[in-house]
Order: sequence, then structure tokens, then C-alpha cells
Amino acid sequence: MHVIYSNIVYCFVDPAKIVSITQSQTLTEGDTLILYCNTSGIPLPEVTWSRVDGAAMPSSVGGGTHITVCTAWSSMSMPHTVILIFHLKS
Repeated sequence: MHVIYSNIVYCFVDPAKIVSITQSQTLTEGDTLILYCNTSGIPLPEVTWSRVDGAAMPSSVGGGTHITVCTAWSSMSMPHTVILIFHLKS
């Protein structure tokens, strides 16, 4: 009698996806901007915020137009990036 054992491993992957994000908006100097980026995916994606040039986000900014990038990524999928533009009136 022969018994054959087989190990089957199923790996379910759902690519990183940005589901909702802060809407582009115009602010007045002194206003507070709260950035959010809701994601989905398996494994659960990491989220990073950066400036469009790749530099880290500053804690405060001066007047003008600012372009911000939200990137959701995981070790099992390509990154998903959304750009957010906000205007700060001084």
C-alpha cells in the first residue's frame, strides 16, 4: 500500500489598491490639512506620503500649490499611486 501525501499551499494575493483619499482642496494659511489614504489588498498594503519629487512630507508648508503623492504597496504587488493637489492661500 502506498500513501501519497501532498502539501498544497494556496497563496491569495489581492494587489495593493487605494480605495479613497483626501480630496484636492484650497486652504487658507493657518488651516489644518488632514491627509488620509484608505487602502485594500492582501497582504495589507503599507502607505507612504511624499512630495512629487520623492522627498519626505514637511510638517508645514508655505503658500502656493503643493503636489502630494500617496503610494500603497506590498511585498506581493506593484505600487498604486494617487496624486493629491492642494492650494494654500497666504
